Amino acid sequence: DRPPPPPPAEWVWPREGDEIEVEVEDGDRTVWCPAVVTAVLVDSWLRAEINGTALTGGGGGGEGGSSTWSDWFTWQEEGVDWRRGGAAEAA
Repeated sequence: DRPPPPPPAEWVWPREGDEIEVEVEDGDRTVWCPAVVTAVLVDSWLRAEINGTALTGGGGGGEGGSSTWSDWFTWQEEGVDWRRGGAAEAA
């Protein structure tokens, strides 16, 4: 896979420890789960530790159905697959 293009100059880089929300499939519905940014790479990829304890049955997308797992995202996926913390209140 090719790296994503660089983000626009006005894009604000997330920082490690920032709280975000990640879109997760939960059975027949899509929900936003809280997550914490655990890594930000120079090519704009970011990794987040996702907390899926609120999912139906408490299981998550993690290995063995664990309630927390990590996933990678790019700046291009902001607003679609991930959003900054507090976006639910602003929506």
